Amino acid sequence: MSLPVQGGAGKHGPVKKSKMGKWRFGVLILVHVVMIAHLLQWLYHGVTVSPVEPSESMYTLESGQLNAGFIMFCLAIIATLVFGRFFCGWACHVVALQDACTWLMNKVGVRPKPFRSRLLVWSGLLLALYMFVWPTFKREVLSPFSRYATEQLGAWFMGEFLNAPQLKWVFADPPRGFPYVLGTDNHFPGLTNSLIVEDFWATFPPWYVAIPFLIICGFVTVYFLGNKGFCTYGCPYGGFFAPVDRYSIGRIVVNDKCEGCGHCTAVCTSNVRVHQEVRDFGQVMDVGCMKCLDCVSVCPNDALSFKIATPAFLVKPRTSEAKAGKVRRPEYDLTVLEEFAVFVLAFLLIISFRGMFNEVPLLMAMSMGAIGAFCAWTLWRMVTTPNVRLQSLQLRVKGKITKAGFVFALLTVLYLALGAWSGFVRANRAVGDYLDQTILTSQAAVFGPNYAPDPADKAQSLLAISFFERGGLPEHGGIGWNHSPATYTRLAWLHAVAGDRAKAETYIKRATEVSRPGPALVSGIATIFQSQGRTAADYEAFLKTVLERFPDAHHVRIALSNLYWGNNRRPEAQQQIDAILADIRGADDEALVSALSFLARTGQVDMALEKFPEILRLKPTAASLRALRSAIAMMQNQPDDAATWLREAIERAPRNPQYHLQLAQTLALSGKESQAKQVLDQLNRVYDKIDQPQSVMPPDARLRMLLGQ
Repeated sequence: MSLPVQGGAGKHGPVKKSKMGKWRFGVLILVHVVMIAHLLQWLYHGVTVSPVEPSESMYTLESGQLNAGFIMFCLAIIATLVFGRFFCGWACHVVALQDACTWLMNKVGVRPKPFRSRLLVWSGLLLALYMFVWPTFKREVLSPFSRYATEQLGAWFMGEFLNAPQLKWVFADPPRGFPYVLGTDNHFPGLTNSLIVEDFWATFPPWYVAIPFLIICGFVTVYFLGNKGFCTYGCPYGGFFAPVDRYSIGRIVVNDKCEGCGHCTAVCTSNVRVHQEVRDFGQVMDVGCMKCLDCVSVCPNDALSFKIATPAFLVKPRTSEAKAGKVRRPEYDLTVLEEFAVFVLAFLLIISFRGMFNEVPLLMAMSMGAIGAFCAWTLWRMVTTPNVRLQSLQLRVKGKITKAGFVFALLTVLYLALGAWSGFVRANRAVGDYLDQTILTSQAAVFGPNYAPDPADKAQSLLAISFFERGGLPEHGGIGWNHSPATYTRLAWLHAVAGDRAKAETYIKRATEVSRPGPALVSGIATIFQSQGRTAADYEAFLKTVLERFPDAHHVRIALSNLYWGNNRRPEAQQQIDAILADIRGADDEALVSALSFLARTGQVDMALEKFPEILRLKPTAASLRALRSAIAMMQNQPDDAATWLREAIERAPRNPQYHLQLAQTLALSGKESQAKQVLDQLNRVYDKIDQPQSVMPPDARLRMLLGQ
């Protein structure tokens, strides 16, 4: 059946413009206005509701942080069960981006043809399972099996069954062997309230990644894979929405007025053959339908409508062809063999591109992998097929490659080479990371005065270093890109394990050149400088250099203030503390705790108390600041106030055992032993949740210990 194109003439005249388009455009504009308002509210107040983004659900599933993204995702799935994939069509900003890109391309004469693949279409579901099911499966199923296999079966299998006792370490010495490969996890800690956050942008990429992300997932994906290309091949949320849509009671249905004109299919931007679906089943069955209602609005006979109807999984075919399972579908673009090749290549490219330059996020890598696989397949067709087109470009005509074809081939080869390079770099880093994890020597031993590296550890550390450095910058002997501060810190550690403290200092300095140093890095700097026998003047000069590069490196200011105070340079120490307290929003909780603690221990308690109201207003989720406020209350002999502040800390960090211990001790010292025992009962439950049963102690015994009895 030939279909009239939009704007052309058919049996019922030209296809009308969708009446729903302007309404959907308005709704999507409103969605973006709300997003911008959310961002501006955070910028103004410093605190806001956590990002309303489905990917935030991973933090809920992995670490129990109940956030707005998880709640929204659950509501969207429930809504899909009722209304179908309405959320995708009317509320998704990426769908809006793709529709805008398609509209702009149509304006310049490019009508993106959808890429149709049997296997690649499963990528969204696989990604959804990886993001939202795998963490729980790993924690609740794989990790217990890993421990059981290690402790009960592994050593026996190697030593007794295979008669290879020399290989028992593979199972008996984690993390060198079996458990590290499968992964080990603690029990799920329970849900905590993370609906309000201070760093709204913490889980989002920086602007210089966000802009390429939008370009690739928008224009590039639409051009190569068709409108809704990202929804089809890269969206993990659609991986859940699509199967749920099969059970939805909100359906686009047809009545007896339908004459099969095909206007509905002509305007569908989700690549659904609407006229055929309603003919064969009486409703749209395709899970790709996003309920945008364009098809309903353009039907010249008002034959289509959105109604509560029988879910798709219960609908029976009503035409002879459909009953025979011979429903005509658009031809797939790939042969079966090509399907497997394209799927494997896309998978490898996704792994390779993810984390490239320490920046490319997973969803962006999904688009990049699918685009790379499509371009490789098109290049293969240029070799095997006389005539090849790519949208409006003719790449090969009658066996002759055109200029556009040469350019496309060159760019595709370069793109695939980029993926291969990134994959090689990431593979080297992954091996280095694995080898690093197998070194179990303690930090106290490595930086001790008489440390002599164990030959096996030294060899292992040098091997890990070689893999890491191969994945680093060319000026450092590698073929990759700059390491993250965490990796440079690990390289410093590996050099220290190998006995080369000078190299360790070099790498710890490189870590401070990449980004603002955190508390762990500042502590590592002090340790390595001390092990090298450097003077306080050397340490001070280096910290000042770091501070010139990163004026907001507040943990460096803490280190400088401690150094100045120890050398009786009190005005300079106070200057660093004042700089931290002048940047409450920019400072993290730990830096503020250190700064306020400095004031308290230097006799400036009143000044610290003056700062607390403003700090707590801007840091409403900070448990450590409330614990510090409790400690100051105890210094002032105000145990009731101290207990109140500790309870607030526990509300914000219910799995922190130290806060429970401090509250129990505070209550016990105030003569409230029954309340103290209740807190200790709660503490035992906390230990059970964080998988530390060995730390559980009867409340009476722990109370006597706290009171020194």
